[in-house]
Amino acid sequence: MVNNIAPLNSALAKESSTKTSNSEEELPSLSSRVLPKCLEELLPLPSEDALAHSEKLSFLILKTIESKVEGSISFAEYMQLALFAPGLGYYSAGSQKFGEKGDFITAPEISPLFSQCLAHQCYEGLSILGEEGCLLEIGAGSGQMAVDILRELRDLKKLPKHYYILELSAELKDRQLQTLKTQCPEMLFLVQWLDSLPSHPIKAIILANEVCDAMPVHQFSLKTSKFLEDTACFEVRVSQREGKFALTEKVPDAKLADALDLLLVDLANTNSLHANVGDSNHTDDIIQSHAEKLKQQGLSHLQTESSYYTSEMNLNIKPWINSLSEILEAGLILIIDYGFPRHEYYHPSRYMGTLMCHYRHHAHGDPFFYPGLQDITAHVDFTLIAEAASSAKLEVSGFTNQATFLISSGLITIAEKNKQKGMTKPDIFKQNQAIQLLTSPAEMGELFKVMALSRNFLGALSGFTLNDMRYRL
Repeated sequence: MVNNIAPLNSALAKESSTKTSNSEEELPSLSSRVLPKCLEELLPLPSEDALAHSEKLSFLILKTIESKVEGSISFAEYMQLALFAPGLGYYSAGSQKFGEKGDFITAPEISPLFSQCLAHQCYEGLSILGEEGCLLEIGAGSGQMAVDILRELRDLKKLPKHYYILELSAELKDRQLQTLKTQCPEMLFLVQWLDSLPSHPIKAIILANEVCDAMPVHQFSLKTSKFLEDTACFEVRVSQREGKFALTEKVPDAKLADALDLLLVDLANTNSLHANVGDSNHTDDIIQSHAEKLKQQGLSHLQTESSYYTSEMNLNIKPWINSLSEILEAGLILIIDYGFPRHEYYHPSRYMGTLMCHYRHHAHGDPFFYPGLQDITAHVDFTLIAEAASSAKLEVSGFTNQATFLISSGLITIAEKNKQKGMTKPDIFKQNQAIQLLTSPAEMGELFKVMALSRNFLGALSGFTLNDMRYRL
């Protein structure tokens, strides 16, 4: 996902007083209607119809909050509604999301090279799985990746038995169908859309490109006094005050508390996060740095007096991996997304978390900015995926960055072959630009990772041969 970063340094945001109780602290409001000046001034204004759409979704979410006894919902539930509420959520409604006219550009939209390289890894897998081997793409976006993979596999003479697409959005299904009809109608017979995972085990290569980053996440904050034993963990929830969204901190429920306890113990053991908490000078520095950074972004109202660390936890990863494991008789799961191993994800320097919103090719940190009109994402904890895979009796067979995966999968050779197919000089220049964007450490090459999970699969995984980084998990 590629965006321009909107400068937020000139923001002015009003701060209001906080209310506290024994179990809950209400943070100043961050409203979908009363926005920081910087966002209103720097980001493109939606149309009247789009604004009306956003208001409908905001009303639905506010009513959901009001219906709760505790008067708040988890951030995960807010994110679920904002992205997937039927007919209103960002991914459920009809606005264009991908490409130059949307809100972000994914790797398959940048160049066919990405999908061609992925197809070469699929070729190896299908060669081992035999005639029953299928492909299953989860969330196919515009359908461009499916087109380019099928074309490359056709040229390699290794088409799958079926190309399944699991897609929950009716609007995106239609867009994918039109893309396939236009660009490769002769292979449309291979494609089958699914509303849920297959009901029976399959031999397949499962593709999940930028799926995990859109999964709803819980937010949490750490508060600390001068000593390690005074550190406390709170869940950050979404409430409402006078018809506006507000952030609320409260003691997490048992499920989230258990998960956070395990996380903090693991981080303490790896000397990643908690090892720095006991140093009062270091803690004070973090709190001050946190406050200054929020002020620069016009989000001072997110800072509390003693909070020094905010981040996210994805409780959907384990059940999702379990569901994939249940239907995979033999084959691979290839997960491509932006993220880190755990010790990097929860590094002390990443004290504001990884939550990011995408609107008209601008990235910003306000999740309540026009709900339904922007994407909301969080980076991926790949250690969590590896742990979930192990619990589901899947093997973690490879882990590397995107640049290494593409180069190992034949990027340079594929680019040369593309040139020999009659590319013009402008086309060659555009392809070279795409290679830079896909592989540069300053662009997508390092931040994006590729992980392979497998079952009953003994074949080669050439995409991970140059630099397998499983040791970093």
